[in-house]
Amino acid sequence: MGFKVRLCRKNDPESKGKIETVAKYMKKNFASNRFFIDIKTWNSYFEDWLDRTANR
Repeated sequence: MGFKVRLCRKNDPESKGKIETVAKYMKKNFASNRFFIDIKTWNSYFEDWLDRTANR
């Protein structure tokens, strides 16, 4: 699984809002009330959550 960096265009709130909406969705639906010991565990649970919830 990889990530692609997409920078927001300067002075373009429409492009910035799309990225912030994704981050807000992940924070409210996955990250809230979860505690992890290390990044490996976090990534494993996050991939499971993506398959089960977000990518549906």
